[in-house]
Amino acid sequence: MGQEERSVTERHSRRKWLRDASAAAGYTILAPAIAGAATMGIPGPFPGRVVAVAHSGVISGATVQSAAVRQIFQMGLLRLTEARSVNDAWAQFVSPADVVGIKINSSNGPAPLSSPQVFNEVVQELYAAGVPLSNIVIFDRYQYYFDSLQMGSWIPAGVSLAFASYIWDRLQQDINGYDPDYYVDLPYVPLGQGLENDTARRSYIAQFATKRVTKIINLAVLKDHNAAGVTLALKNISYGLANNVNRGHEVVTNPHYDVFIPAIVSSTPIRAKVVLNIVDGIRGTYTGGPGSPSSGMWDNKTMYFATDPVAVDRVCWKAIDAKRASVGFPPADTPGPGEDPQLVRQPSYILSAGAAGLGESDDTRIDLRRYQYGLMR
Repeated sequence: MGQEERSVTERHSRRKWLRDASAAAGYTILAPAIAGAATMGIPGPFPGRVVAVAHSGVISGATVQSAAVRQIFQMGLLRLTEARSVNDAWAQFVSPADVVGIKINSSNGPAPLSSPQVFNEVVQELYAAGVPLSNIVIFDRYQYYFDSLQMGSWIPAGVSLAFASYIWDRLQQDINGYDPDYYVDLPYVPLGQGLENDTARRSYIAQFATKRVTKIINLAVLKDHNAAGVTLALKNISYGLANNVNRGHEVVTNPHYDVFIPAIVSSTPIRAKVVLNIVDGIRGTYTGGPGSPSSGMWDNKTMYFATDPVAVDRVCWKAIDAKRASVGFPPADTPGPGEDPQLVRQPSYILSAGAAGLGESDDTRIDLRRYQYGLMR
């Protein structure tokens, strides 16, 4: 199938998304069939399985401890894949011939962002598994935030950088850095624009995902979000790999995360290439996200590993809810003390993604495997 034919298939499949009535999201979301996605990609070879590894020594003060991060990774990957060695575990996801992209999170500080210790562990693990440094690409959507945080100082020589845009803007419709052949077409447009405007109606996928890499490691963080409720693996790869997404929540009393996030994750380049989801929950934020002040953060001391982004998001959503309950806040779908009461918080997009076939959102069917490093090997 040629590129033009694939893009036409994508466009037609997107128009199927608006059929009525799912209890979870108000829509029935139909995911397109994608060759290879049953064994790799999303939800991957371990649908419903989530490994959570806690380590009491992973953070000291505000400093993440690299040795503890390595111990977490090794236990997490071995328990997720049931491989005999860490390199064998990585071999289930990548090969030396792959160009591997790492989708980090560098926006909306001071809330937890991708940390140098976790990021560098991913690079070192890939290199040890045989992936050349020249075949590793670090990506985030906006270069400005990456540069302002001086994240470039973390990057080992030989590892490449990629960005889709320079800085956020409300319309987000410049497609430089995005692929004109791959987009999601949904009947929502930014305020002041009409449905007859193709550019306003489409979200294009970053060239990083469509052309530059063959596999993607999704490195998300554990965050509250003032409108989405939570921002974890699914949001990191949907809103982080497509343009023109502000239209999905521009009207804060009527957001459309329930439709946007599953639709974008179902696009062929994303669904087929994201092979591993890691949520860095060493520090989390339970209120004020995505740009939470330090008062909204806590040391969770846990990282989460899954090929299934829906299952890991459901587990992490519950972790945020548990923290919110411990300090007297309602669940993440309801504004709490100091949170904007006008915002409709919509973490139910995770349930919609489950209904779309992108993974397991039913708590009773999620295989959560918890480990405390040093206590259970």
